[in-house]
Amino acid sequence: MRIRRSPLAWLIVSVALLTTVLADDDVSALLVPPVLDLQTAQRIALRKNPSLQAADARVREARARVRNATAQFFPTLGISGSGTRTRTSENTAREIETTASPFDQAAIDELGAIVRNAAQELELVDRRARRDADMKRRNALRDRPLLLEAEVRRQAANERERQAYRDALERELSDLSVSQNVLDVLQRQTAVDVDETRTSYGTGLYATWQIFDGFSRKFNRVAARHGETESRFSRRDAQRLLLGAVALAYYEVHLASERIAIAKADLDFNTRLLGDARARHKAGRASLSIVLNFEVRQNAALSAMFEARRRLRSGWIGLAALMGVSVAELPGDIQLAAVHGKGGDDVTLPDEDAAIRYGMEHRPDLAATRATLDRAQAAVGIVRSTFYPSVELAGSYGVSRPDNVDFEEDDLAGAIALVVRYDLFRGGERLAQISEANALRDKAAALLAQAQIEIVSEIRDAVSRLDATGEIFELQSRNVDLVERTRDLVELEYNAGGASLVRLNEAQRDLVEVRSRHATALASLRVAWHQLLQATAQPLEAVPDP
Repeated sequence: MRIRRSPLAWLIVSVALLTTVLADDDVSALLVPPVLDLQTAQRIALRKNPSLQAADARVREARARVRNATAQFFPTLGISGSGTRTRTSENTAREIETTASPFDQAAIDELGAIVRNAAQELELVDRRARRDADMKRRNALRDRPLLLEAEVRRQAANERERQAYRDALERELSDLSVSQNVLDVLQRQTAVDVDETRTSYGTGLYATWQIFDGFSRKFNRVAARHGETESRFSRRDAQRLLLGAVALAYYEVHLASERIAIAKADLDFNTRLLGDARARHKAGRASLSIVLNFEVRQNAALSAMFEARRRLRSGWIGLAALMGVSVAELPGDIQLAAVHGKGGDDVTLPDEDAAIRYGMEHRPDLAATRATLDRAQAAVGIVRSTFYPSVELAGSYGVSRPDNVDFEEDDLAGAIALVVRYDLFRGGERLAQISEANALRDKAAALLAQAQIEIVSEIRDAVSRLDATGEIFELQSRNVDLVERTRDLVELEYNAGGASLVRLNEAQRDLVEVRSRHATALASLRVAWHQLLQATAQPLEAVPDP
């Protein structure tokens, strides 16, 4: 038979396989049914597989990064409160006590001048008063010459004494610095007593707002959005790969079941012939070697059955792990549903160019790679923003007070600031960062081109494999009919004595081998179909994107 090519037939057939069950969101369907079909296994895997749950978490993480990048456009508002207890060292306290006097050297000089002027003024007043008193006494003795002369002599002596006293006082004011003595007393009365332990309290509101940062926030948000897109498509690609892996494991279980059936048929055949041989040997019409031959063949069939059962269990374990079963094992009484289609005369080979166009439009890993390139381009903009100045507005308003929290209106204070920063030189760091960002962008562009080539290659290879497996399956189907007829004829000839035991063994062995190859070819054909569907991402049409 020649496999037919149809441009859209492969789309119709494959969608029919998946849309019947995968779109169902009934939570009760997560329970494994007694008869498990491929669509139910895939749906359970999409809900419970831990790798997809991790992919969902990465998507939520990316969405949170977008919200975080958006938050940078808004001002920051807050309230602060503090209580501080500080202990000053003894040396520091002593220095503060020494230097914190309200009287400095200028004040001392000024006060000394005031004291001296006051003393001079008092001396002048006293001199005038004494001179007036002396004049009055001399006028009273004007008519008495002897007494007047004696009074003049006494006044002259007193004047000499007073002059000597004034000279001594003047020297004392100059040498002993009476003003400094006065200031020393004042300083002792106003000395600063520094407490080595100090407590202060404060509370208030603060606000900051980044007015301009060279478009860094804009490109950060763009990069975050592309990162979210990338993670979302990566999750879709994980779903695509998981669907293909479940299909492969499912058909491996089917193949193991078919091999068990083949081994059982071989066992039944040899058991039946062994019974006949024993009966003939007992009647003396067959040799012991014939009996032993069929016993060996029976044991070989049993060995093949045991190996097929081992593969079946391994297949169930792998399928359970993909389905997210916590114990990695499905119930022992579960059965696989019969698989129809994708074999025999209903095989139609898809149009290769149509498959490539569909895959290039719908492959999520290609979309994720495009998002990676967009994110790398945004990273270039982030680095370029460092060449611009940044402008920030900041303000605070609150109260602060030492020693207690009994705040009053006089404790209120506030501040506002506009801060502009511009880095003139950073040692070539920014130029290096731009070179790195450009290199990462070029790498992402190259990876995108490589991904496109790989997708085209993967689809072409899947179509070619499907073509080859279809031909092989058709050939093995014809061989099964031919070998079954041959074995039956050889058995009849053997029973009639016209064929040897060796020929019967060969015929039975050929039948077992051709049935095994036919089962393998059928499984390979079904896997090839799903590999083509996986390469074009078509199964995702039936899987909603949460």
